[in-house]
Amino acid sequence: MRLGLRSTLAAALLLLASVGTASAECAWVLWAQQTFLYGGEGKIDPWLLIEAAATQPSCKDMLARTIQRVAKPKAGVKVEVTDNVVTKTTSDAQGNSATFVYRYACLPDTIDPRGSKGK
Repeated sequence: MRLGLRSTLAAALLLLASVGTASAECAWVLWAQQTFLYGGEGKIDPWLLIEAAATQPSCKDMLARTIQRVAKPKAGVKVEVTDNVVTKTTSDAQGNSATFVYRYACLPDTIDPRGSKGK
């Protein structure tokens, strides 16, 4: 009887330990937000979920590849990269400048940069 109780208790402790470990692990999410500025006016789009990753390093790798792709130079476009922000500026035929600002963030899947959803 005593051996059965010990094995049941050990199994329960192992189960609790594995649940604690699983809940401590989380996925990481690459988010993006775009801002458009033109003629003194601006429009900020909501954060968009780009892709999920199993680990923070893999999310940071996705972020680096995304920034590299977005920051590719194009004729007539000035590109600046600062940390996780890519800024692209161009001018139209009248000389008015238009600026696109792309912000990126790798966050745990428990954090939503769009804020909480009220009920």
